[in-house]
Amino acid sequence: MLLDLGYDRENASKIIYNVSKKLGIERILDINKEALTNEEYLLVLLTHSIIHNPKLVIIDNTLDELTETNKNNFIKYLLDMKTTVILVTNDSRYFKYSNKLLIMTPNKMEIVNDSKSISKLESLLIKNNSELPFELELSSKLYSYGVIKEIYSSNSELVNNIWK
Repeated sequence: MLLDLGYDRENASKIIYNVSKKLGIERILDINKEALTNEEYLLVLLTHSIIHNPKLVIIDNTLDELTETNKNNFIKYLLDMKTTVILVTNDSRYFKYSNKLLIMTPNKMEIVNDSKSISKLESLLIKNNSELPFELELSSKLYSYGVIKEIYSSNSELVNNIWK
């Protein structure tokens, strides 16, 4: 792909190695695809699709096939690269990565401009037979009791703040 975009072989190889290293898959670059696990193969395909640093990436439930570590690494890489990500999913665990949510129901769409707008988000989810991710719900309750000073959308941030 990079060669098609005008990169010479040496620079393309460096870019491929650097991106795959950031995503933790550099060890599988030279393995025949038939020898890869489904997850490894999916990571190679995902990496191939973002190797040229696109400004926009649209992802569906494909990430559900990845371990939490690989999922986090992939999304973190996209966010670090300032890539706009549209993630179409019914899994509320992805809320922690968002800065804007579009909740779609059969009759309407509502925008939540911040994943930490808990009350609006929670009421939308309840109306649609869903629930907040555990870390957001716990963080919201601790915040309402004055135990913490802000709402956290990731387990590690929440735990680190509580155990300061």
